Amino acid sequence: MFYCINLLSLEEVRRFFPYNNKEPILHSMKKFTTYLFLLITTASYSQQDLTLYFLENVPQRQYLNPAFRPLAKKSIGLPVVSSIYMDNMTTTFTPDNLFDISNGAITFSTDKLKQNIRDNNYFGVTSKIDIFSIGVQKNKSYFSFNISENMFSRINLSRGILELPLYKDADFAVHGGKFDMSNTGMNFSHYREFGFGWQRQMSDKLNIGVRVKLLAGKSNVWIEKNTFRIQTNQTNDNWQVDGELGVKTSGFDSSGNIRSGNVGSYMLNSQNKGFALDAGITYKIGKKIELSASMVDFGFINWSSENNNIQTNNVSFSFRGIDISEIVYTPDSLNFDTLSNAYNRLQNAASNQLGYSENKNSYRKSLMARFHFGGTYTLFKKGKLEGKAGVLVQAEIYNNLLRPSLTLSYNQNVGRWLNASVSYSMINSNRNNLGLGISANLGPIQVYAALDNVFAAKMTTFTTTNNGQREDLFSYPTNSYKTHAHVGINLTFGAKKAAKERESIIEE
Repeated sequence: MFYCINLLSLEEVRRFFPYNNKEPILHSMKKFTTYLFLLITTASYSQQDLTLYFLENVPQRQYLNPAFRPLAKKSIGLPVVSSIYMDNMTTTFTPDNLFDISNGAITFSTDKLKQNIRDNNYFGVTSKIDIFSIGVQKNKSYFSFNISENMFSRINLSRGILELPLYKDADFAVHGGKFDMSNTGMNFSHYREFGFGWQRQMSDKLNIGVRVKLLAGKSNVWIEKNTFRIQTNQTNDNWQVDGELGVKTSGFDSSGNIRSGNVGSYMLNSQNKGFALDAGITYKIGKKIELSASMVDFGFINWSSENNNIQTNNVSFSFRGIDISEIVYTPDSLNFDTLSNAYNRLQNAASNQLGYSENKNSYRKSLMARFHFGGTYTLFKKGKLEGKAGVLVQAEIYNNLLRPSLTLSYNQNVGRWLNASVSYSMINSNRNNLGLGISANLGPIQVYAALDNVFAAKMTTFTTTNNGQREDLFSYPTNSYKTHAHVGINLTFGAKKAAKERESIIEE
């Protein structure tokens, strides 16, 4: 924690916050606060592809359950554009409940922030883009292969670290003057996936499938351990700091490819090897009910290239702090020299007490495993029209916590040409998630798109004022806890023949 503070010198802070007699620090602080909380609201832990699970025509549906068989006998994913997946979600904040917006001006609402802070505030961003994919049916088996680029990030901010600037002396009436930061952590990974899938129709009722993934890690940051707590004093400015910190990184060594700008060597690095497994099953009960279950991303990566790991000792020290709430409530009165002196006191106290060790050791980090339990019920089938009701329970395991979601859907098939889905999801106690999905086969070209929350289309534009001039920062979904999109274009062949075979099985 304090080692990381040392990486940012006061001169660097001054460059970030240009402070002189002509430009008061108030504008810079407001701008920084806006950027900070916009960053928070664009991150999350996420439940993935809740709507795509029911789009039967889309080959990428197998990423959620390898037992699903695509309706086309052959499919080719066009490079890069066949599968573009982006997802972010927050457990805590949205712009709508964090800012007051009037006449294009943004004011940060401390009252709203206090009301929405939880003990654990998870944020994160996930993306997955297929570089190439292909699938081929051979008799009762279906074989597939994909190369995908994955980026995964999770940030957890504890109640204490968010409340630190909001309460003078940590609000003794509520928290006893203690800021608990022990839940604050981070996990970021960039890796490439080589997936080999096999699906088998065991009988007219039972399908099974597995996907073996060979992983090549590119970079990772992992706060493995954090036990820091700060105890403030109600009668003076003395702060007591206790705890330790363990951080592991790979791909960010000072002599590594990222810092040297060698992008080619970074992208081709194959020293961080990993393995993951997907497994699934589907089972039909009669002619109308189909049940499904799967686990995905059950695996790990051994990080061994360009490592730099830091472990502090378990310390206990004190220093004279300041009332940080002044930064939020009275930025006009903030004296930069006062903040500078407090920083120097912290740095001196930490350097005298806080020892740390560095090593280049390899380490193993698990992926975030997910589980799916779903089912569909055929409401009607008449000619090429088929309507189904669906239910899906998805759960993910992160930091030893199980986080479930529930999705209900209606799915409409129009022969082999069109597949549409409308879904409603309850995620992280949030019930405002309406999803839409559609796939259309235009000859051999298949186009699909799936959104888990269409309400994210309502945007708020964040602005700031600099020297009397209004500046647009960027737009972000106003009141959505989740923003998700999965779109792509495939080439599919043999869907008509496969549909006839499928219909004959149902009739039997």
